[in-house]
Amino acid sequence: MPPKAKKDAGNKSAGSSAAKAVKAAPTADKQQLQDYATSTLSLAKHQKRKVVASWLPVMREVKVRSRRSAERLPLFFAYAVLREERDGGSLPGGSPSELRKDVDDYIKSRELQAERKDAFLEMKDLDLDDAEEQDKVVVLAHKLNTKKLAALQEARIESLEQDFKENLAHLERHFEDDIGHINRAHGSFKQELELIVEQIENEEKLRAHDERTEHNTHYELIRNRNIEADHQMKSALEEQIDRLKERCDTALQNYRASTDANAQEYKKLLQQDATLSKQVDLKLKQVERLQAAITHWKAKLAQNKQECEARNGQLKGEIDQLRRHCKELKAKMTRARHRLVDLSKNSRECKKKLTEQLKIADRILRTAELCRKYETEREKVAPVPESCGCTVDDVDWNQDVLGDDGIDEWNYLDNFFKRYNRVLLDKAAFERQRKAVEEQVTMLDTRLTNFVDSVSINKDTLDRPNTLLLINSTSVPSQPLTADADKVSLSAVK
Repeated sequence: MPPKAKKDAGNKSAGSSAAKAVKAAPTADKQQLQDYATSTLSLAKHQKRKVVASWLPVMREVKVRSRRSAERLPLFFAYAVLREERDGGSLPGGSPSELRKDVDDYIKSRELQAERKDAFLEMKDLDLDDAEEQDKVVVLAHKLNTKKLAALQEARIESLEQDFKENLAHLERHFEDDIGHINRAHGSFKQELELIVEQIENEEKLRAHDERTEHNTHYELIRNRNIEADHQMKSALEEQIDRLKERCDTALQNYRASTDANAQEYKKLLQQDATLSKQVDLKLKQVERLQAAITHWKAKLAQNKQECEARNGQLKGEIDQLRRHCKELKAKMTRARHRLVDLSKNSRECKKKLTEQLKIADRILRTAELCRKYETEREKVAPVPESCGCTVDDVDWNQDVLGDDGIDEWNYLDNFFKRYNRVLLDKAAFERQRKAVEEQVTMLDTRLTNFVDSVSINKDTLDRPNTLLLINSTSVPSQPLTADADKVSLSAVK
């Protein structure tokens, strides 16, 4: 490669790198702003969940107090009725002391019921606190696991990126070495061709000079010979003309003397000779025109021959290019077939593993349904085990529950007395996980079928015209391509 071309290539590469850097700058700023926005939204959601979690115990206590006041309200009305009857003196059947005693007994029984309900509510409150603590522990463990998985994935991505950079550097070095070798070979070949062309030109000049001198010498010799022969022929012809004149004069005299009868016939023959001479002139002109036409058609034939040779050379180059392209496509098809075989094997193994896991899950569900019969009342009512101490700040609250809509204060404890079974919860979680796995399997099946359709060859692909085959700026007619020993046809164009 000449130094000017190298300089232009360097300038182009520098310009392209600068353009890439300029394009990458706004994208980096945009990505940084997006990351900042996502982090701000996550912090806002977390603070909102903390505020709601701090308000839940307060609202629970307010609801309990409202229930107690609602239970004591009938006692207040009973006291008021007794007071009115005592003031009015219209007590039926018994004395005020007996009624007061009955009211006191009723009050004691209601207070005892209220204390029992308070104890029951406190027990449920403790159970709810235990469930919240367990939820906090589970959320904390899930966060730790996600952080570990993210760190592992980042390390894996960094290692892959490092391998990619090393491979890229190796390929760039190899490419530069190949380019340098090709440029050196091209320069040496060009110098050799220039030397050969220069030598051939010198030889042609020498040969032309020799031929010109030889032609001039031959021309002079032939000219001298022609001049001498012309003089000799002229002298001989003059002698013959003189002899013929004498003979003609004698013959004319003899003719005139001997006969005058053929004079008219001679005149007729003279006229006939004139007409025939005119016809001969016309024929000569026709011959000249035919010779000119012959030379024209010969030149046109030579021109057509040159054009056909150039076209045949171009067609041979296109045929060689198509053969190389066909070989490349065949190599791609073989690689795609190998990849398809590997993919089919992996999918078969994945299906086997999934069927085994499905059998294990079915056994687990059947065992859970059988164990449901042997659960105690305590396990059915309070299936949540004791959990370690966690703060309210560690809870990752569900956004669906703590949404912007919210709920009313008197509906906070509607789901308080609902009972949940651990086995049923595990069963529901397993059903959800199985649905996710089935969706992944269907997605893999669709991708596999699309890949097979894009790689496989059918009759429609073979009958379709190939747009890559071009001859003299015209496309090849749509006909099925065949492959035999002499010519190569493309079976698929990707």
